[in-house]
Amino acid sequence: MTTSKLYTVNLDSQTAEKLVDEGGSVLVLGLPLGTAFGIDHQVFTIGPLFKGVKMIPPGPHFISYCVASQRSPNDFSPPSGRWIFLKNKQVSVWRFDGSTEELEGIINEDEKERFVEGVRRHDFDSGMAPYDLARLHQWRMLAQFISEPVIKKLSPISGVISVMAEGVEEEEEETIE
Repeated sequence: MTTSKLYTVNLDSQTAEKLVDEGGSVLVLGLPLGTAFGIDHQVFTIGPLFKGVKMIPPGPHFISYCVASQRSPNDFSPPSGRWIFLKNKQVSVWRFDGSTEELEGIINEDEKERFVEGVRRHDFDSGMAPYDLARLHQWRMLAQFISEPVIKKLSPISGVISVMAEGVEEEEEETIE
């Protein structure tokens, strides 16, 4: 993955406040420093303050990540990602699991609700990047036929889409002679 050029969001305060209040958010916790995290056309290199993306328009979005190697800053894990479908004001919460190197949804409903309320109170705002609205039209053209039922039907059971093939148990392998 390559990182995007820096962008700026020029909005009057009233429009920005409306987007923050009505748009969706993706909160990502625990990503290692240097990891490449993407949503749609945007890619961020994770710094110490990054907590996710806010002001996301409703609809289908693809979140992706390549974990930076702790040994070599130019090495990354193979890219992984998943489709999500955000509604107005929805907060999607993910936590990085270092043992599997995957973003996982928070299962405990009480913990998840505390994070959702924290996003809605703007507790994480200093670490939340605004969605790049300048590229929204292009993304909508690419994703216009992707609905929530399509995402549910075509996503793998785990939800994770990766370039790495899933391993096959030795007993299930066919031998070619």
